[in-house]
Amino acid sequence: MNNEKIFKRGDQIAYVPEHANGDMSHPDVDFGFVWRRNEYDGSLYFCRYWSKFQDGELRTKANSESTHVRDLRLHWSVPQRNVDKKIR
Repeated sequence: MNNEKIFKRGDQIAYVPEHANGDMSHPDVDFGFVWRRNEYDGSLYFCRYWSKFQDGELRTKANSESTHVRDLRLHWSVPQRNVDKKIR
C-alpha cells in the first residue's frame, strides 16, 4: 500500500525540518503553500513560504522552493483567500 502524501496547488503546509523532530514550534519551521509538484520527482514539491519578517509577504518574490514531501505537513496558517490571491 502506498502511503505517499499528495498535496495540490494551494494546499497550506508547514515545512518541518528533520532536526525539529516534529516540533511545530521549532524556530526553523516555515509556513506556506504548495505551488506545484515536481513532475520529474514526485517526492519533491515547489512551495512558496511566508516571510518571518513581513506579515503577508512571501519569503521570495519570484521563485518557489523545492521541498521534500517527508518534511511537509498540512497546516493552515493564514486565511485561504490570502493564498488564493498570491496564486493569482
